[in-house]
Amino acid sequence: MTGSIGHHPGPFYWRKKILSWLSFATLTRLEAFKVKLAVVFTGHFGKRQLAALNVLKTQWAAEKHDMRLLVLSINQCPDAKMIGDHGAIFETSVLSLLHPELVKLDKLPPQETNPANDPDGDSWGPHRRDSANVLFGILGDDPRAYDDQRAKELLSTILDWMISKVSYV
Repeated sequence: MTGSIGHHPGPFYWRKKILSWLSFATLTRLEAFKVKLAVVFTGHFGKRQLAALNVLKTQWAAEKHDMRLLVLSINQCPDAKMIGDHGAIFETSVLSLLHPELVKLDKLPPQETNPANDPDGDSWGPHRRDSANVLFGILGDDPRAYDDQRAKELLSTILDWMISKVSYV
């Protein structure tokens, strides 16, 4: 929601101040309803967003609230067998199981006739920020390599990790 990718196709972002204000106001209201634990979980892990959420967590803790706050990001799962990315195989795998109607791999040209053109195999390079690139705006491994079984394993691993984190608090 905050970040440096606003020029890529699709994303929108809020300034850190707005994200922080909305988050803090929401948490304060939940606390007024006597909620004991709030879990802020982000499936987007842009550096600026993670920094903003860390500020929120620090500020909340410093104010000694009754409601506990746990801030988690999907890319923090230590046992995930894929690396977090932007619109690539990791995000595609998770989203395909949670909201399959939002995954439209058929909008990309076929991998067989239009392979990823990554110099030295670098799927994170500046060439992916070039609108002429077949995988423009996609940072990470080619999402067209989607595998349903790998996606299920990834999501299961992330859910197990989240449950263990929440259970620990």
